Amino acid sequence: MGKAQKRIKLKQLRVALDLSQEQMAESLDVSRSMYAAIENGQRYGTLKFWKTLEVTHNVPKAEVYEMMTEIEF
Repeated sequence: MGKAQKRIKLKQLRVALDLSQEQMAESLDVSRSMYAAIENGQRYGTLKFWKTLEVTHNVPKAEVYEMMTEIEF
């Protein structure tokens, strides 16, 4: 089994919004360590996490789905 790939699109969104991991985590109501684990492909993230991302940062559902499924094991 290979190493998990990072969620590049999630990081690109965060950088485009000019937010630190701490700020992004706060906006999504998760801890910084949880956000970092999701961005780094170590955790999947809950449906609540992804829905909050969609609503809070006005991300289209299709893009959220791409971010959710970008990780490979």
